[in-house]
Amino acid sequence: MLSVTGNVKCVAALVVCAFALQAAVPAGWSLAGTKPDDYDCSIDPGAAYLGQPSTYLKSKPGIKATGFATMMQDFSAAPYAGKRVRLSANLKSEGVESWGGLWMRIDDANHPNPTNGHPSMVAFDNMHDRSVKGTTRWRNYSVVLDVPEGATGIYIGLQLDGPGALWVNGMKLEVVGPEVPVTGKPLNQSVPKGPTNLSFEK
Repeated sequence: MLSVTGNVKCVAALVVCAFALQAAVPAGWSLAGTKPDDYDCSIDPGAAYLGQPSTYLKSKPGIKATGFATMMQDFSAAPYAGKRVRLSANLKSEGVESWGGLWMRIDDANHPNPTNGHPSMVAFDNMHDRSVKGTTRWRNYSVVLDVPEGATGIYIGLQLDGPGALWVNGMKLEVVGPEVPVTGKPLNQSVPKGPTNLSFEK
C-alpha cells in the first residue's frame, strides 16, 4: 500500500509523463535548427482555427533563445519535377522578437556541392524578407518555388528565430500555374566546366 507521499509522487510522475506525451512534435515532423533544445513544439488543442488543429513552435520559458528552431520534414521531389509548387499555411504569433515564418528548399543530389559533397540547393525561400514579427492574428502566408527537372528533395517547415511563439495550421503543398509568381529566387549551384584565372591576371 502506498503512503500519501508515495501517492503524490506517482501522481506527479503521471502528470510529467502526460505533459511529455502532449509536448511531442507532430507525427511526420522533426525539430531541428541551430538551437532546437531552446524551443518546444507540439499540437495545441486550445488553438484550433477554421475547424483545424494547430501546432506551436515557441521558445522555452526562462531561456534566451540565441539560435533558431524549425519544425520540418522532407520528401522526394520526383512527383513535382518541372512544376511550380506553393507551400501555404495560416500563422499567428505572440511576442516574436526576431523573425519567423514558413520555408521551403529544393535540393539536387545529382549535382553535389563541390565544397562539402552535400546535395546542391537549387531553390530556397524562408520568408526572411517578409517575416512574421511581434504579436499577430491568424493570417495566410505562402512560399512559391519552381522545382527544376532533376531535383531530388523538397524540404518544408516552420521556423522561429529567437524568443516568442508561432502557431501554424492548414498547411498545404500544391502545384500552381505560371500565373502565380515565385517568392524565392533559384540558386546558381552549377560547377565550372574548367579552371579559371590560373595565371592570376585578374
